[in-house]
Amino acid sequence: MDKHSKTNATEIILSERVRHTFYAFATAMYNWEKEFYRERLEALDDNGCRSALLEQGHADLSTIFSAYVTKKGKNYDRLKNLVCGANPEYEINGKTVKISVTRKNTATVIFEKNSGSFESYRLNFTEIHGVLKIQRRSLNDEGKWLSVHV
Repeated sequence: MDKHSKTNATEIILSERVRHTFYAFATAMYNWEKEFYRERLEALDDNGCRSALLEQGHADLSTIFSAYVTKKGKNYDRLKNLVCGANPEYEINGKTVKISVTRKNTATVIFEKNSGSFESYRLNFTEIHGVLKIQRRSLNDEGKWLSVHV
């Protein structure tokens, strides 16, 4: 096997691992946001205990983040106010997802969002000790990529 075909095989394997990791992360985030949003609405209607709900929501989101996201920069800012809505940010069914291997252990995922002000987001993945994790999330604002919380 020549060097070029070995590189292509490595990129294909990394690309598939990134795709799998991205979809697992997006599914976990989608499920968390749908459930947490529903529970928040129910708590408002029932005058329920918001502090217990917020603690559980924080714990559940922390579990997702510890599995998929590095503690770096703005990545964990979402845990400060537990942003959620009727249209989850990571609903990706039928949306375009592009994966590019940028280096030996680094890849970028660009995906479209269903609703909101910005339509395209970029996640940068890096493999650290055999585990793929999100290093950064950016949104496309008129052609400029701006770093935002995951």
